[in-house]
Amino acid sequence: MFHEAFCASSRQQIRHRMTTEPITLETYDGEHLEARSDGDDDPTRVVVFCHPHPQQDGTMTAPLMEALTARLVRAGLAVLRFNFRGVGSSTGT
Repeated sequence: MFHEAFCASSRQQIRHRMTTEPITLETYDGEHLEARSDGDDDPTRVVVFCHPHPQQDGTMTAPLMEALTARLVRAGLAVLRFNFRGVGSSTGT
């Protein structure tokens, strides 16, 4: 999936291409964690981004997570985010 994010400066708009790839992480005990890898074509660094506590409605797709991910990608970073066990499509408890 491709998204386009825009960074506005005082004189110009710079277009950034953000690629989102759904992935599945497998834990040591066989559970599967729903995850996403976000980035542009040539990231300079990688961030592993954990969402807020699930008991407070935290998921990897919460609006705050989406907004911060877009800003990190615009800054040239790749972002790996995932749902904890039992959240979203992640298995386990």
